[in-house]
Amino acid sequence: MIPTYETVPVEFDCGGCGPAECGTELLGRFDALRPLQTFVLTSREDPVPLLARLQAERPELFEWSPLQEGPRVWRVEIARRKSQPGEAREITEALEWDHDRLDRLERTAFDAWAAGDLREAEAAFALFAHGLRRHIGFEEALIFPEFERRTGVAPSSGPTMTMRTEHRQTYCALTTGKRKRCSTRSRTASSRAASAMTSCAESSSSTRHDATRKAPWCRLRSR
Repeated sequence: MIPTYETVPVEFDCGGCGPAECGTELLGRFDALRPLQTFVLTSREDPVPLLARLQAERPELFEWSPLQEGPRVWRVEIARRKSQPGEAREITEALEWDHDRLDRLERTAFDAWAAGDLREAEAAFALFAHGLRRHIGFEEALIFPEFERRTGVAPSSGPTMTMRTEHRQTYCALTTGKRKRCSTRSRTASSRAASAMTSCAESSSSTRHDATRKAPWCRLRSR
């Protein structure tokens, strides 16, 4: 069962403080969250150093996803996990959290569109599209190669080939601006296959540790 996260309607804008002060304030705001709550960090500079400090001092306690990546403003959604300090997360937890987050954004976009609020629909769809591109990059950079390594399946055949094809179709739909649920249907099928792949990839504790360690820092900027 996917945990339900609660978004706190507050943004922490660290534009008016120095790096050390912002880092301390970020830790304090994070500590004030209850498990499964989220908030948004806003910065005028690349927030990787702030996220690195949060990771170092609150290891394995949070999920994060960029909402906006410069060049003038960066916004990052940060969610507090329901876990103990240092308790490693499995790859499926990270994927499911992001699936749930993207589903909420998509529903928001289509609900706003149906209600005639085009500005809200466009804003929510832009966040959805940005997050989906990053999610696809995560799967193709980490999950697919590990699955292929452990099963011996070639990238040119099998489920990873099918999912890469679906990903290209999804990219096309997002690029051309189609406000259809075709991307969701593709993601639903892809998610079922990804779950099976992830179970295989997680069969080794060393693989799980390596993948979850690399996942948050594989790239802040999506391709």
